[in-house]
Amino acid sequence: TSGSYETEMRGALVARNIVDAKASARGMQTAVRDLRLAANKEQLDKANQYLASRHQSVTKFIAESLPLSVAKENIDRLNAAKTLADQYYAGAQEIAAIKVKAVALQAGGALDAEGTKQIAQFNEQAERIARERTLPLAGKIEETLNAAVDFAKERSELAAKQAVHAMESASQIGMAIGALVVIILIGSAVFGAFMIAKPLRKMAGVLVELTNDRIVDVPFTNRGDEIGDIAKATEVFKQSIAEKVINLRV
Repeated sequence: TSGSYETEMRGALVARNIVDAKASARGMQTAVRDLRLAANKEQLDKANQYLASRHQSVTKFIAESLPLSVAKENIDRLNAAKTLADQYYAGAQEIAAIKVKAVALQAGGALDAEGTKQIAQFNEQAERIARERTLPLAGKIEETLNAAVDFAKERSELAAKQAVHAMESASQIGMAIGALVVIILIGSAVFGAFMIAKPLRKMAGVLVELTNDRIVDVPFTNRGDEIGDIAKATEVFKQSIAEKVINLRV
């Protein structure tokens, strides 16, 4: 039961971390969008800082999930997601470098035809990298993390069911043991009533008869337990009483 509970908790923690990693990966996509739309250095720096923080967050949540994962297939998924996130970040950095050039030209003042053409080329380069590299990578990251979180949830739910089953089995075993104890106690009570209490009452009756100088047979002298010891002592007492009775009659 403790093992199933531990597996359930590990699976739940992995699933939570992966969900947070997915949210951070989407934050990276938002940062790339902001990079492409940046019109000045301030907007560019802000988008770049957000991109770096979201990338660090993805890396952190995946790193926290790896020690908690035991299934090789899910460990492979997490490592693959980490690699994809790094590749996405590298592509985003290329977009940022291109946008730095475009923003620098725009900040120079009025643009001539050549400057306008260069800015258009820079923007086209950034769009091509986003279209051909970062966008497909974003889809792969989402797909890989979805598979990892689904697997972790399945393992956690399975462990929870096993824990519940183990608890139910333990409860049934406990009830069976309790019923057995009750039966044993009842049997002990019945045994005591027939094998101890009833013979003792009979021996008490014999002693009463002997003390009234009436010679009666002493039962249970052949028993090897405490009742037999009492019966043997009573038999000795009977013999003593019988001798006195005979002497009185003589």
